[in-house]
Order: sequence, then C-alpha cells, then structure tokens
Amino acid sequence: HRCPLSDKEQAKQARHAIRAFSAKIVTEFNRHFGDITCQGLIGMDFSKPGEYQKFLESGIWKDKCEKYVEFMIDRLYDLEDDKGLFVQAS
Repeated sequence: HRCPLSDKEQAKQARHAIRAFSAKIVTEFNRHFGDITCQGLIGMDFSKPGEYQKFLESGIWKDKCEKYVEFMIDRLYDLEDDKGLFVQAS
C-alpha cells in the first residue's frame, strides 16, 4: 500500500488514512482492554528495578500480553485487507 513520495497528494492521502486507522485501533484497544499502557494493562511498572524479571516469572505475558498482541495483529490484517484505505501506486 505504498505510494510514491513524489506524488505529494497521494502521499498526503496515505498519511491521513493511516493516522485515522491508527486512531481507530488505539480507541478500539482502549475500549476493549481498558487501557493502552503496560502499567495500566498488567499493573506492573517496568521502570522499577526487578519488575521485568517479576513479569517474566509471573507468566502474565502468557495470560494477558498474548491477547493484546493477537488483537493488534488482527487489526493489522484488517488494514492489509482494506483495499480502499490507501491509493495504490501505479
């Protein structure tokens, strides 16, 4: 879904389209999971020493984080499937 940067209008349309899509998926993610930050989603503050090790040992990444990644991958597939989102380069 790339367009040549030399086509300023087409590039501008593509930027606007991806910004709108990005805003939509962030809103959907927040609505679905209640937050968009790691601390808000799993209750851990990775800026604290030892917190990442605690995260790994807890297994929370299997229970929660994989769902977040799956959600985003599904949305990226939606982006790829949406033929009308971007103007195709010739």
